[in-house]
Amino acid sequence: MLAGQNPGTNHPRMLSALETAKKRGARTISINPLREAGLVNFHNPHNARGVLGRGTDPTDLHLQVRLNGDLALFQAIGALLAEWDALDHDFIAACTTGFDDWRDQVTKVDWEQVLTLTGLTRDEITQAARMVADSNATVYCWAMGPDPAP
Repeated sequence: MLAGQNPGTNHPRMLSALETAKKRGARTISINPLREAGLVNFHNPHNARGVLGRGTDPTDLHLQVRLNGDLALFQAIGALLAEWDALDHDFIAACTTGFDDWRDQVTKVDWEQVLTLTGLTRDEITQAARMVADSNATVYCWAMGPDPAP
């Protein structure tokens, strides 16, 4: 899950790592107001397929969230994961504190407010949450993203 990442612009070496991960079966969600070209179709200049072929689509799902809507999105995803009980209870018991407070908070999300703040549909958010729930190993990479100043 890549939030606020612009690898083609800010850290292009990451695109090669994403390409390798995709070849190994990884699925990627990008969360960004900007639909960056590098995350849509990456042409790796270091191999023949990247130069001559179609390239790699590093992103399976792009969520074009509104500026500052990412926290509402993560709360909504958390609410769905809690609702579905798609949680690693052994890890939670051994390695976390405050879980019950977190669960109580996210299960009370105001979906109308989430949809307004994120600019996304409930179906898009549900699709992302389903991808997380179906994953047996998830990495969250949250960066600064584009500068919202004019």
